[in-house]
Amino acid sequence: MKRFPLLLCLLALFFTPACATKLIPGTMIEDTDEARQILDVMRAYTEALEARDIEKIVALASVDFFENAGTVEGEDDFDRQGIEPKLKAWFSHFKSVRSRIEVRKITFEENPEGEIVKAAVVYFYDISFQVPEGNGSDKLVWRTESDTKEMVLQLEEGMWKILHGI
Repeated sequence: MKRFPLLLCLLALFFTPACATKLIPGTMIEDTDEARQILDVMRAYTEALEARDIEKIVALASVDFFENAGTVEGEDDFDRQGIEPKLKAWFSHFKSVRSRIEVRKITFEENPEGEIVKAAVVYFYDISFQVPEGNGSDKLVWRTESDTKEMVLQLEEGMWKILHGI
């Protein structure tokens, strides 16, 4: 009789991997079509950022895009039409940009019909940019910024678009 509980435990261990959630390789994110689509958008955003391609970044933005830059002050807020001037001003200070984004978590939101319509993406970014040293010098130096942020995307006509969090 003592062997029966041991046998049950061994069988449970044997069959557990078959029931485990499949993850996207290199992540802790469940492997679903929606998650892969979100990762594609994040990859496209990173590539556009590094290329300093404002048009591609604007194309990734939702028609409802609004960014408050994580502050309560309103002077740094901008909508979809404000992306281009903000990025032009930002990119004018940089000669080169390198970016790495690591998606840590994706949470999906459904509408009342049970359809996935939004996604909250928690991501870590590490961005390096080359800027003039200052004091009238032409010498360029690298500056680095890194942090964890949240980007929210919504589904628009079958495409995931950035709502905020750039």
